[in-house]
Amino acid sequence: MGIKLGYLEIFAAAFIWGTIGAFTRWSGLTPLELAFYRVLIAAIALFLILPRRERLLLLHTRHGPLIVLAGVLFTLDILLFFYAIHLTSLSNAVLPYNMQPLFMVLLAALLLGEKMQGRYIFALVLAVLGVGVLLAPALIHISYTDITGISYALIGAFLLAVIAVIARIINIQSITFVYYQMLIATICLFPFMRVKSVIDFNTIAMVLIISLVHTAFAYIVYYDGLKTVSMQHVVALSYLTPFVAALTGSFLFQEAITVFTVVGGLIIIINGALVVFRT
Repeated sequence: MGIKLGYLEIFAAAFIWGTIGAFTRWSGLTPLELAFYRVLIAAIALFLILPRRERLLLLHTRHGPLIVLAGVLFTLDILLFFYAIHLTSLSNAVLPYNMQPLFMVLLAALLLGEKMQGRYIFALVLAVLGVGVLLAPALIHISYTDITGISYALIGAFLLAVIAVIARIINIQSITFVYYQMLIATICLFPFMRVKSVIDFNTIAMVLIISLVHTAFAYIVYYDGLKTVSMQHVVALSYLTPFVAALTGSFLFQEAITVFTVVGGLIIIINGALVVFRT
């Protein structure tokens, strides 16, 4: 039952993250403002939920340096992702960002010694193929700004993969790990925070959704799922995110939806289903 629950957790996180671009644009905030409010509110929410012992765990664990490193890397990751969304389309930002599972598999093989089985190599290739098909139209008419946004997304993806590997190494509760990421990111961003945008009800609502759903909840279930799901499986399931992002960009922001979107999305969905039901 545990392994099946892990699949559902990874699937849920992937789907939720596929919609974050829309809420980011609706917030009307600058990347730095949104990044700061996102981690601040998530940190406060988790602080209220966690027992006192877990809130002070950083002082009593030998994994303290790794936890701090994960928090710093997460700070850089969210900044790069939000800037990518502002520089290019949702698809261009989210699709390269979802090379993160591929980076995870490579890092897991190099650092954790995880071996890839033949059928999961096929699943990985199929997932990457699906993303490649989705991204194909964007590469035809690409601009310098698009290249910059895509580059930011790729760097952010690699940092997120490093964080995922750290989460596999550290034996602490997922909610505690996410809490410290949010807390450390809040501390890192605070000195640079400047309020420039107008804060209204819509902005507050969008920030709360991004903080509580796309951040606190999604990362908790994601890291919890990582404990029972192999990296190869995570790859196949995580590629649901770019497909959801492409549909979101099309339906909500009139970004072009083409046969590439449909074919690439079907490849990703079928691949994910095969991995889940063959396990």
